[in-house]
Amino acid sequence: MKLTFLGTRGEVKEKEKAHRYQTGLLVETETGKILFDCGEEKFLKGSLPGAIFLTHAHPDHTKGLKEGTDVAVYLTRVASKALKMDLANQKIIEERQRINLEKLGLEVTAFSVPHSEKYPCVLYKVKNDGFTFVFAPDVLSVRKEDREAVFKDVDLYIGDGSSLRKNLVRRTKEGKAIGHASVKVQMGWLRNAKVKRAIFTHWGTEAIKMDERALKRVLEEIASSDLEVEVAFDGMQWESRGSKLLAVILPYKPKIERRIDLIRTRDDFRIVGGWYAQLKEKGQFKYSKDEILNKFLIPCLKELIRDGSTEFHPKNWKKWPKEIYLEAFEKIVKKFRYLVKPHGTMIWEGKKTATVHARRFIQGAFFSIVEGDKEFGFARFRQAKPITLEQFSELKRQHRVSEEERSKWWPEAKLLYFYKLRTWIPFDKPREVKVPRGIRTYGSRANLKYVGKNVREQTDMAVILMTYGELKAKGLKQDEIIKKIAKGLLPIGFDVDYWKEKIRDVLRSVDILKTKETKKFSWKCTACGFVGEATDNEMGERMNSCPSCGQVMEKMKESRHRRDQCMKCEKPPEYEVLWAEGMGRAWFCKKHFQEWIEKQRADAKKTRFALDVNAVKKVDGGVVGKKWADNKNADLKHNLKRIISESSPGQIKDFEYLLHHIEIGESGEEEIHHCLVYDHIGNMFSQAHLLIKDGKAYVDGKEIKDGVFHYVVGLEAKQEVAWSDEEAEKSGIKPKKMVAGMTLKAKAKEW
Repeated sequence: MKLTFLGTRGEVKEKEKAHRYQTGLLVETETGKILFDCGEEKFLKGSLPGAIFLTHAHPDHTKGLKEGTDVAVYLTRVASKALKMDLANQKIIEERQRINLEKLGLEVTAFSVPHSEKYPCVLYKVKNDGFTFVFAPDVLSVRKEDREAVFKDVDLYIGDGSSLRKNLVRRTKEGKAIGHASVKVQMGWLRNAKVKRAIFTHWGTEAIKMDERALKRVLEEIASSDLEVEVAFDGMQWESRGSKLLAVILPYKPKIERRIDLIRTRDDFRIVGGWYAQLKEKGQFKYSKDEILNKFLIPCLKELIRDGSTEFHPKNWKKWPKEIYLEAFEKIVKKFRYLVKPHGTMIWEGKKTATVHARRFIQGAFFSIVEGDKEFGFARFRQAKPITLEQFSELKRQHRVSEEERSKWWPEAKLLYFYKLRTWIPFDKPREVKVPRGIRTYGSRANLKYVGKNVREQTDMAVILMTYGELKAKGLKQDEIIKKIAKGLLPIGFDVDYWKEKIRDVLRSVDILKTKETKKFSWKCTACGFVGEATDNEMGERMNSCPSCGQVMEKMKESRHRRDQCMKCEKPPEYEVLWAEGMGRAWFCKKHFQEWIEKQRADAKKTRFALDVNAVKKVDGGVVGKKWADNKNADLKHNLKRIISESSPGQIKDFEYLLHHIEIGESGEEEIHHCLVYDHIGNMFSQAHLLIKDGKAYVDGKEIKDGVFHYVVGLEAKQEVAWSDEEAEKSGIKPKKMVAGMTLKAKAKEW
């Protein structure tokens, strides 16, 4: 059975490429298809479904039927009366009625749910060949007497995304609640019913306005650790196999007028790399290398490159994923960019992070970088930025083009184009190539002639084994033999480490070298609960079967870092940090936090990229929450300089600072006042323009309705303020001991 989300937008004006069309879910089996809700006329163009099931009569679920249809339409009696449409083949459904569509192999059951007074609503529970899902795009609650029947044996819940955290509830005159349950509340139902997977659709304004990455992150924050949750978008497809639900990741169709779910596609990119690692380490996998590369990885990679918003981080790629990723780029990248010596070498060494040219080129695609007779890796540049000759000099540290080179190459150019390096995927070692004559800037990689390209044909297993036997007879140790053979193969290409691993693989294949032992993990049987330890290789050899009952065993999750200890030592954590675009989270004591930040800064300076820290929060009580959202403290990211500079709380110095504010006097003109502010964090003050007018306060032109008069960046304002030495003396305020806060409302009138 395949599920296609034709439309995922609710009854809202906002729309976006990923959520353009209103509700519709197409369910296909081997013998036919049916449609749940019909929010757009286009859903009925082309091949018609065998039946249409309507949840209720609201326009965003039914307006696709306004021209009428001969297809069988299943709906409630109330919906039939409410719809003024030419539905020739109506079939009235009753509460808890089971509808068997034998030709399609589907069983559909309707359950009444609160949503609207005028248009009562139902949800549908659908069964097919061992797979069961619930379709509830508009729902406020599920009645207690129905919950067991609705959620029993459910593999997938398709729910209402109208609101993320708060219920949208109204009351009728009789006091009856109607509206939408939030995603958070629906996830609570699923936790109680032990449903493991959910997809949310029928998105409201809040979700449609969000970036898809942020929306996915919010859903994961709300969800429990054992609930897999997905964001539905127009055109998304899923396929059930038995009781499992798999993303239909192929074939991708870039020309379709919609946006692919990039989060899922990025996950697929990582997963496929993991598949190849399993194939290399275990020697067997359900897909061959050719299938992994051509059927899965290359279409996935093409889609990510075509979209253009995905960043690749080759430094984080592990050995085997890196090997298959580079092969995929080899097949996808069709052109090279030729650079004059030594500019290609400088890019490879990390000394050059941009290029300059007198012409504008279309960027976004990947090119290989070629200089002289060497190819260094694959690069992608940002869009061209026009620069003047003055800016050319200012950006010299990035593009590394000298003034002499500029005068020689573009003597009359008044305006140049600056191309910032966006992605750089270097080879382990530059490859030797022969470049066709006449190439000046760009060329086809098909025209490059590689020296020693047929490396694998030249490294025959027999050569390695024969050399091994000769050296073994001379009494050399195994590591020395491998090193000597590897050095002998260097003229062919690649580096010593590559050949060492290649030789070890050959020796393992004939049992000369024992298969390397990997880390042991705990495994648990899904049937009898038996727990044992084994490596991935050992479990692969026995096909993950339990030694007790023969059923499937699953790897148990490893214990994570303790939340009451720094991740580097046993001290209580003082700061937690979100980094790597929200994908990484860590917590440290003060000392190790300072060290970690300094390392991040050094890496950022080395690569000339921005500091990859998204947010920093103070930890209360020495224990971090289960999720980032559990910490309600303010974000201190912009205070990193102060935090790092503090070697210990005892060394914080006291400060006395002068803060200015401007007031409209009786004459209507601005009057400048000076105020003494005593504070132990005075170095964090922002010299803001404070304006007080008609009892209201404005900071840099923006009205502040509550807070403190002095403007402190990023910290809770709990400092006492004295507007003169006399006031400080009367109030008993000492400059070195500030304790209380002063609200705006309390002081506005006195000013």
